[in-house]
Amino acid sequence: MSNVFSRMFGSSKPAGTHELRKMREMLQQQYSPYQEAGMRQLPTMEEQYGQLVGDPGAMLSRFGQGFQADPGYQFQVDEATRAANAAAARGGMAGSPQHQTDIARTITGLADQQYQNYLKNALGLYGTGLSGMQNLFGTGFQATNQLAGGLGSSYLSEAELQRAQDAQRQQMLSNILGQAMGSQGGGAGGGAGGWVDPDEASSWMGTAAMAA
Repeated sequence: MSNVFSRMFGSSKPAGTHELRKMREMLQQQYSPYQEAGMRQLPTMEEQYGQLVGDPGAMLSRFGQGFQADPGYQFQVDEATRAANAAAARGGMAGSPQHQTDIARTITGLADQQYQNYLKNALGLYGTGLSGMQNLFGTGFQATNQLAGGLGSSYLSEAELQRAQDAQRQQMLSNILGQAMGSQGGGAGGGAGGWVDPDEASSWMGTAAMAA
């Protein structure tokens, strides 16, 4: 008789459980790449922000090590030098210390401008890189939250399905037990309502079958 109950009220999962599990697998496949991409950014972001806060001067020096004047720099120097020479010649100052100072000042100003432009471009690219990493990390964080929400809802739904199935089985057991007890003249209170132990129900069913 216990085999009958095993077949009727075995440990089979509620309808819809397989679909919920497949959904969890799909969610993990969908969101895991974004999670992993976000997590890969974290060590580098921590390192870069630590250097920016701890020693920004060292960061600038590192950027400056790669400085090279652009191809137009020499043309600008030549043009500025010719202009300074012409001005000095017109004023009778050609070859004078002032003339040399003016040329040196002009060339230095052009070099400073080149360096500042280089740093501006380098820092702009660096900022673009950091922003990209932040975006990837933020996308990974959002994916983690969405995955957690989806998995949580799925597990909650599966638990609700299991509770509903358990309640249905209990009701069926209660009805069967009530019928078995009724066939013996209603002994032991009829058995309807309340929680019913499957082994107890099996015993009553066996007794009822023997009496019949």
